[in-house]
Amino acid sequence: MASALHMPLPEPTDGSVGDAVSLELCTRQQCIAEITAMIHVASLLHDDVVDDADTRRGIGSLNFIMGNKLAVLAGDFLLSRACVALASLKNTEVCVDFSLI
Repeated sequence: MASALHMPLPEPTDGSVGDAVSLELCTRQQCIAEITAMIHVASLLHDDVVDDADTRRGIGSLNFIMGNKLAVLAGDFLLSRACVALASLKNTEVCVDFSLI
């Protein structure tokens, strides 16, 4: 995703400081990808409740199997964990962009 947004990582060289920066960037970008996936799954759980869906991709949806209350709580839990992970990045620009969702 970072490459698609034209934010390439510095190329590793010989174990210099640039490599540490590259590793830090890669780790932070992976964290953002994980947060994005958590938000996506939470939105799918909530969407299945709103749509009263019986299945998701041919498999019984969580709300169908466990009930709407548990599905909403699971989605809320994922969103809350995503918010905590986002805050741990200590990047106010990312946090502001997330609040616009």
